[in-house]
Amino acid sequence: MVYLEDRIKTICTKLRLWFFHETWALPVDIFRILVGVLCVFYYFFLFLEVRDFSSPDGLVSHEFYLEHFWWLNINLIQPGTPTIVFYVLIALAWIGSWAIITGYRTKLVAGILFLITVCIQRWNFAVMFVDDGIMHLALFWLVLLPAGKTLVLNEWLKEGKRCLSKWVRIKVPGVAVSCLTFNICWAYLIAGLTKLTSPMWQEGVALYSILILPISRMPYFWQPEHLGILKVANYAAVITEIALPFLLLSPKGSLRKWLGLILQIPFHLGIILTLKIPFANFAFIASSVLFFREEIMEAIRKGFEGSKADLEPKVNKKAYIYSAIAIVFVTLVCLSTLRRIPPFKPIGLFATKVLWPVGISQDYRLFDWIDRTNYHMVQRAIFYPLGSTQPKEIKPTKIIPRSVRYALILARVYDVYWLLHIPPALKPKIEKETRRRIGKRACRVLGGSGRLILETTIHHITPDNVERKKRPRIDVMSFWCLNGKLVDNPL
Repeated sequence: MVYLEDRIKTICTKLRLWFFHETWALPVDIFRILVGVLCVFYYFFLFLEVRDFSSPDGLVSHEFYLEHFWWLNINLIQPGTPTIVFYVLIALAWIGSWAIITGYRTKLVAGILFLITVCIQRWNFAVMFVDDGIMHLALFWLVLLPAGKTLVLNEWLKEGKRCLSKWVRIKVPGVAVSCLTFNICWAYLIAGLTKLTSPMWQEGVALYSILILPISRMPYFWQPEHLGILKVANYAAVITEIALPFLLLSPKGSLRKWLGLILQIPFHLGIILTLKIPFANFAFIASSVLFFREEIMEAIRKGFEGSKADLEPKVNKKAYIYSAIAIVFVTLVCLSTLRRIPPFKPIGLFATKVLWPVGISQDYRLFDWIDRTNYHMVQRAIFYPLGSTQPKEIKPTKIIPRSVRYALILARVYDVYWLLHIPPALKPKIEKETRRRIGKRACRVLGGSGRLILETTIHHITPDNVERKKRPRIDVMSFWCLNGKLVDNPL
């Protein structure tokens, strides 16, 4: 009994020390700046996509999804919102990104950006993908992290280089940082372990199937003759994802930890170079400064004489409230990602339902669905102008550009659903509406009058159909355009 009491006291003491432990502020703010830079580019591209996705006249049938998925209605953006509102919101978010970079009111600005981002993502949930999920998660973590204590532009303008010697000495509460690094490691672990359930990952052909998807940067480059090297990369990717948590959480300066960095950065750069998923992967690369915060500060502080003593952190009760929230938050996020695993489904769904009203939506099962929802497509577009006997070959990318969101739109037509489960009875309705909206966009970008034929050859890749010799599925979309507008047959 005495032994048990001693053990409990020891555990409580360790937990208390951990809860009140400190970490260096500078790496946290380096991470803040990197996230801010990512936000600048993220909102820039989001701004360019407003007309095709956020606009009521775009490619997404928002009313359909709001009608059949009630939980998407938990949103400040509702039907009837004019397109100009999206442009204004995203422009404000873009400006806010610079505030994060400069260190101006970091928590407040990150909170506002998080709210804007979540509202737009829910409005466009049908075309939401991993970049969106990680960006809104990063913004939420900026609210919880003790960021904005160093690398503040206003301080630099007032004090100049003198503030550097102060910044390298500042420490802040470290619980939120530890929780974030655990969140990242959990994402790696779940992504890696769930791939082991996929026959295509087991047989080494999953990566090949991914690289010929429409979200690939070079879907027509990869051929069956590349399968040998891609099999090696296939298994290396799974091993890397599973190993990274154990390597990155190794003791300071250990060989295992440096091996983690050597694997982490090329792993994500490889994804960026081959798939159109840049923001999530750059965010994971940015997280390396948090894993190596001690090593970074040891190197930086060597250049500052008289910086041995650390400044006492100006910690108030709010800091520990954020720490407590971070612990609860990371626990809920980790549990929510288990909702598709049968034994953990009840508690996973509970955590998901708690997080959804807060604005968080996370799923770390990445590409374990490749067996059932992969497809390789070859498109051909021909336009027959009215009053002309000469058809024109049109680049298919002019009608539907090559990006992840556009690929998700086309997937609705080809009965491929990666995120939302659409009841079979509703699929014809959403397919018909999606075709109409594609036609509307096609006529607008072509700007003329005539008939457009978009023919798509669709191959489903399986271990016994790597060479795509099985009979493909042919899909043909036909649209009539009149002065840049979609019409019924005018003849």
